[in-house]
Amino acid sequence: MAKDRKQAKAAERKQKLKAKQLHQEQVAQVQNRIEKLLDLDPDAAVERLAAMRISHPDDRHVLTRYLDACLDAKQFREMRRASRDWVARHPDDREIWRTYAGVCFQESYGHEGQRASRIVVQRWPGSEEARVCGLFLLGAEDAHAQMSRWLGPNPTDEMLATHEAVRDAFEAGETEEAIRLATPAAARWPECQPIRNNLALALGFLGRYDEAIRECRSAWLAVPGNVFAGATLTRSLYLLGRDDEARQALDALLTTPSERTERWSKVAEMLALMGEEERLLAWARPVIDQNLDQKTDPIYRAMLRHYTACAEYRLGDERAARQLWREALKCYRIPVAAENLADVDRPIDERHAAWYFPLHELFPRSQIDDLMERLSGKTNAQATPIARELLTKYPTLRRLLRVLLERGDPTGREFACRFCKLVADEESLDLLQAFSQGRWGKLSLRMHAAETLREHGRIRGNRLTTWMNGKPSETLALNFRITREPMTKITDKSLLSLADRAHLALKEGDLQLSEKLFAEATQRLPDDPGFHFNLATVRQDKSGFDYDQAVREIHERWPDYGYARLGVAMQLARNNQIPEARELIVPVLERSELHFTEFRMLAMCQVEIELDAGQIPQAKVWLDMAKKILPDDADLIEMLVRQIAAAEMRDMVSQPGFMDRMVTRFNQLRK
Repeated sequence: MAKDRKQAKAAERKQKLKAKQLHQEQVAQVQNRIEKLLDLDPDAAVERLAAMRISHPDDRHVLTRYLDACLDAKQFREMRRASRDWVARHPDDREIWRTYAGVCFQESYGHEGQRASRIVVQRWPGSEEARVCGLFLLGAEDAHAQMSRWLGPNPTDEMLATHEAVRDAFEAGETEEAIRLATPAAARWPECQPIRNNLALALGFLGRYDEAIRECRSAWLAVPGNVFAGATLTRSLYLLGRDDEARQALDALLTTPSERTERWSKVAEMLALMGEEERLLAWARPVIDQNLDQKTDPIYRAMLRHYTACAEYRLGDERAARQLWREALKCYRIPVAAENLADVDRPIDERHAAWYFPLHELFPRSQIDDLMERLSGKTNAQATPIARELLTKYPTLRRLLRVLLERGDPTGREFACRFCKLVADEESLDLLQAFSQGRWGKLSLRMHAAETLREHGRIRGNRLTTWMNGKPSETLALNFRITREPMTKITDKSLLSLADRAHLALKEGDLQLSEKLFAEATQRLPDDPGFHFNLATVRQDKSGFDYDQAVREIHERWPDYGYARLGVAMQLARNNQIPEARELIVPVLERSELHFTEFRMLAMCQVEIELDAGQIPQAKVWLDMAKKILPDDADLIEMLVRQIAAAEMRDMVSQPGFMDRMVTRFNQLRK
């Protein structure tokens, strides 16, 4: 009996030891994963570690590495929330309390920063964390005095806490909660500017513009230098389409003196919203060049540089724009600046840049939810009356669509294009026409808008003027359907069998048999251009046969036959007759349906024309189309890729400094 108990205890100890070892191995695996993540781009590391925090909510090592990643990426808002959540569950972790206090001050949550600092000083006196938090409290006195100027005389702890709770809810996207907290607070403390400003801003974000305007006007009358109220008033009036009043509000905002250093960014934001690029540069450039906003919160400094970068880019100075986006990211890691900076590294016709605002900052969330719920799962025919009804329900929607197309982010532009296509009334088509002919937004999206215009008769002959390769160009709005149905109208079964055998022989490389069979087919059906073209194709490498002449004769005899027309166009392009080649293929491009073999030759022809014209980016557009439409045609893709690569090499060789670049490249490879 005793022996059994002894064995049982030994087995239990062994099991516990095994469980402990397994736990240690799992911890080591997690730590290794984390260390690898920290080698990623700072934003990517934050994103991956945020996911790990969900699966390991009480793993302190995951938390501390997440906080480190947030610090590297300057994502202080996420850092504050993560440390706040942690100390709520682990109130004895004094190191994280210190981090929380510091990041609260960094984010201008002064009241909460002081509260957290006092907790550390009182609970762990004599510790290093208490010493640091004591310094925080000393530095907070000046910040508190500065904040008191905007909160009103003798702000109470309750007022400060309420203001920060309203701000936190709004920044977290909990707009309704922000309004719920701010409404009674604004009535109780009407002199408190920040609470009233956030209330007005939250009302605007929910599309309650009339209420926002009333709140802003009241706040502006109380304190004329309240730039936040002036900016929200301007925004609300502009989105409602009350342009004259919006301009008056903007002029007042520009000329009213204010001690708030955030005014530089808020005024720039309104100029950006209204598309006033030149005025934006005149306003913002002296501030940035002279560093007048050096005492402003980092996020406002970043936003000012982002708005200015967009204006520089849209007015043609890409180099200045890149520099300003980089400066913005050094101030504060705002995603919109990072996304624009990445976008301008793409080929010019694949760029969306520049955009001032992401969709969610322009579009009231309640309206987005309503639109998505009403339109989800509907066909175009079903969605059109719903979309038109929504335009009536939300009077600001038309103005938002225009802003999104002109100055919105990629998601916003695509949404606006699709919504305008659904509505398809005259005003929506006007917006699409201006967008399709403009220079902002990806070329493929502008071409998609052009397809809608062609369907509604706004483009005749499929000709479209838009921006391509950085300059205004004339192109064609394509809207053909690809078919794999048999092209022939021949009903004679024996002749069909003959044609099949000829094609099979050609495919298998038996040119002699294929020529014999196609020759027989042309004798039996001499009026079929396809047999003549295939016979010429089989004979093109034959000594003494003039393939180009044969194709020209087929085109002259049957001008509507697409293959011969495309073949002649390629000849013209090689002879540097680019305009004539482009004109010749227009009837093929205007077709509503193309056989996949016709598209194959069309892609070859277009790449030939664009390369001979020196338009490598446009040749790449046709390569991309070929990849999408004929993804399994490896021979075609390889041929087009090689043609484009050869053209790029010729272009590179012709540029000054080619040999220097090659030597540098070789040295890099050797290292």
